[in-house]
Amino acid sequence: MKIVYVATSFNTTGKKIGGGEISNRDLLENIAQKEDVYVICMHGSNGWNEQYKNIKCYDVFSLFKKIFIFNKISYLISFIFFKFISKILMKKINPDIVLGATESVGIVQKFCEKNKIKCGVFIRAFENFNIEKNLKNSIKKFFYSDFSEITINKMDFIITNSLFMREKCLSMTSVDDIYIVYPAINLKKNPIDTNASIQTIGMVSTRIDKGFNIFKAIRPHFPDIKFIVLGGTEDALDTENNIYIYKWVKNPESVLSKMDLILVPSIIEETFGRISVEALRLGKRVLVSNKGGLPETVNFNNNFIVENDDIMSWVEKVEEVVSFPNANLYDLEEVSSNTLNYTSSIQVKNFYKILNEING
Repeated sequence: MKIVYVATSFNTTGKKIGGGEISNRDLLENIAQKEDVYVICMHGSNGWNEQYKNIKCYDVFSLFKKIFIFNKISYLISFIFFKFISKILMKKINPDIVLGATESVGIVQKFCEKNKIKCGVFIRAFENFNIEKNLKNSIKKFFYSDFSEITINKMDFIITNSLFMREKCLSMTSVDDIYIVYPAINLKKNPIDTNASIQTIGMVSTRIDKGFNIFKAIRPHFPDIKFIVLGGTEDALDTENNIYIYKWVKNPESVLSKMDLILVPSIIEETFGRISVEALRLGKRVLVSNKGGLPETVNFNNNFIVENDDIMSWVEKVEEVVSFPNANLYDLEEVSSNTLNYTSSIQVKNFYKILNEING
């Protein structure tokens, strides 16, 4: 089976990228062990016609970088010709299935419709819905083709990353075949420390929508506990809030392992909760907000869900864990064991089964 994945970005350098891009890359890496997988991207440091973990990569930026001295010129030319080059390559490869992501769906859909090839899209967030009408997006649509829900509705299938997102896509699109492939999380399963006391509380990201303001507001209520955050631009101490900030690292578990209790206080509808699953795989105690796909990552167990956004709801829930770390140990063990469902061995089989079903 020949599978082509078209995306504006396919980064393999280890720099900080979105969870959706990480998940798509991991799935393709695993599928490439059995099938012929090709990636066509606008940029990603993969090289032109180069091999990456059994994946044949065509990085358009790398192609033009060989021609032009200045990176900005190479990037601009890549942006302008990405659609044209993608179509040429897809025609040459003659794939059985083509997958797109976010801004590449228009390129994929038009080519596949013309050449009668099955096409699908990874939808792991809301970027393709209610797109803001501005000059930037108008330019993107001109060079990439439309990537709104109008085009999504013409795709043969959608692959989402959670039950929450599947239900959203069922309500927002007219596509019938909508599947769930959870992000593959391959951290070794650590046992829960039943003798643990909560000495350190942490979270990932300093973004407001990820709940950093909630985290800062909780901090004064626990003066004897160390608070740390992963996701800064450099290692630093936020002296105003007495919070240790760690810069983003390639292996976030190295910082997550320093945390006894990990909070995911997002104030937006997260489509999935990668951090909460990673925390559970590491044997950590975790609390998540009642937003989007986060409750699903803790089996919808109310012991680990904070129902409201108000600070005192969070303080009370954190206080329970700090005072009685083992109060919900049985439930924690059960939720933690369920994270096996998110490992590559399970999700790659699921993804492979879907591809075979689609390919007939």
